[in-house]
Amino acid sequence: MAKNTMSIGELSTASGLSTHTLRYYEKLGVLKRADRAASGHRQYRADAVAWLDFVLRLKITGMPLAEIRKYAELRAGGEATLQPRLTMLELHRKRLVGNISELSENLAALDSKVKTYRKWLKAQKVPSSKAKS
Repeated sequence: MAKNTMSIGELSTASGLSTHTLRYYEKLGVLKRADRAASGHRQYRADAVAWLDFVLRLKITGMPLAEIRKYAELRAGGEATLQPRLTMLELHRKRLVGNISELSENLAALDSKVKTYRKWLKAQKVPSSKAKS
């Protein structure tokens, strides 16, 4: 096997994804189809690890797999698709900022409730009407 390629098992280890997930991503078009060795085994390019790292970042931050697939298709189109890719990433970023804001508000509400419970426990006075919430 050439030095700049890796097997599906090696890519699985390097990316943290199962071989099943890698095959699924390849089938969907999220991961570029691997070349095949004479034995028929998949041989992925070394840059697949960096691409999968980015794919996982998109997925973890809430981008649906269908959008990731569309982004991958655009990416395969090269420089001619820079603007649509940028537009997709800017839209995703906008959604992510909104999610972060919502999470921050929820965290503040939770922190307030924790502070209240600690205060009650410290005073050993838990008001019965408020203790239920």
